[in-house]
Amino acid sequence: MAAVLGSPEKSDRWEPLASIGVSPREPETTTENRPARSLAVAGTLTGIVVIATAIWFWQWSGGIPTEVPLQDMGQAPTLTVRPQPISADLNILGTIGPARSVTVAAPFDGVISEKRVQIGDTVKVGDILLTLDASDITSQYRTAQSAALKAQMAVQSMQRWESSSDVMRAKRILEASEASLATLDRQIQEVKGLFDQGIVSRNEYEGIVQQRDTQQVQVESNRQDLQAILDRGDADNRQLLNLDLQNAADKLNELKQKLSGATIAAVVSGVLTRPPADKSNDKVSVAPGGRVAQGTPLFAIADTTSFIAVGTVDEVDVNRIRDGQPVTISSDAVSGASLTGRIVAVSSEATQQVFGQTPSFEVQVSFLPQTEAQRRAIKLGMSARMSVQVYTNPSAIVIPPAAISNDAAGARIAVLRNGKIEVVSVSLGETFPAGVEIVSGLEPGQQILINGMPDSMKP
Repeated sequence: MAAVLGSPEKSDRWEPLASIGVSPREPETTTENRPARSLAVAGTLTGIVVIATAIWFWQWSGGIPTEVPLQDMGQAPTLTVRPQPISADLNILGTIGPARSVTVAAPFDGVISEKRVQIGDTVKVGDILLTLDASDITSQYRTAQSAALKAQMAVQSMQRWESSSDVMRAKRILEASEASLATLDRQIQEVKGLFDQGIVSRNEYEGIVQQRDTQQVQVESNRQDLQAILDRGDADNRQLLNLDLQNAADKLNELKQKLSGATIAAVVSGVLTRPPADKSNDKVSVAPGGRVAQGTPLFAIADTTSFIAVGTVDEVDVNRIRDGQPVTISSDAVSGASLTGRIVAVSSEATQQVFGQTPSFEVQVSFLPQTEAQRRAIKLGMSARMSVQVYTNPSAIVIPPAAISNDAAGARIAVLRNGKIEVVSVSLGETFPAGVEIVSGLEPGQQILINGMPDSMKP
């Protein structure tokens, strides 16, 4: 065994250790030396951890400087911060339409007898558009006149009800029956005296008494009939007849108004357009000979003294606009200066979109032509570009994006101060073509490095 341990192979195996100053040791094969070897390994690992911790602490506390002498940077490009006015505009594409449109509808069921205009014509107040055949409505009007006259006569008769023919007739009948009763009463008295003397028989006397009783019943019946006829003139019946008269008069006025609308004229000045589409999407023929129903839209007159541009914005921008904001409007079809208007409506509900598309919201902008030439040049349905100023700052601080360093600590900028470069934290605002707005952290007049923090100051 001793010859094996002292063999040349063992000496060659430990030569690398000898070259770095480590003396070779014979392997410990006894169990008594194992605890000492474990303690040595643990001590070595502890030393490595302590050294690594010290290196990390140096890098993050004192190893990365927060300021560097300017001469260490050489000729780094700088920028002096100065306030400047900035603004952000939202551009919307839309279509021009009338601010007000009046629908012309058929006043009654009838046949078109004449048409004098076409879609796209310019009309003025009072211009005749078309006429309807009024034969049917004229017949209805005459019937309504008759009903109204009858109702009026009934009301007038009720106002003199106590002297009406019905009341007077009932009174005459009652008076006649009362006179007959009085005659029978006198006859009974005369026959009673004769009966007591035995001149007339009992049957004759009782017959006259029976006639008197029958007449009394008739008088009472006639008196009740008179009272019933008088009751027909009470307040309730008077009100009922007045209501009938009012209904007849309303019907007559309605037909009279319809009859006067047989000649349909323009109620406003503007451009004649197609009527709004109804739910059935059925096209109505307004040619002569065509039959139309009451209330059917025939035309629409667009008031061209004022206009509305309608466009859409997506859900990201809809909350950046509001009613009353000024808008600049331009169109390739309208030469000259841009038009100015204001937002009059922002939809609270998204328009119907195909599945997967971004929701959009309708925006309406009202504007007036500045000249008569512009008013004539604007046509309904033209395209329009609307520009809305959604942000403005008259004294904003804007710097190039390259000057901003973003890391775990946030946005930071290298500032020149007292011959040294310092790192300051800033708050960012809006982004513009000229650069990024700095909301806080920089003051006007300060100098910054255009290319950002030096590498030696970065973590």
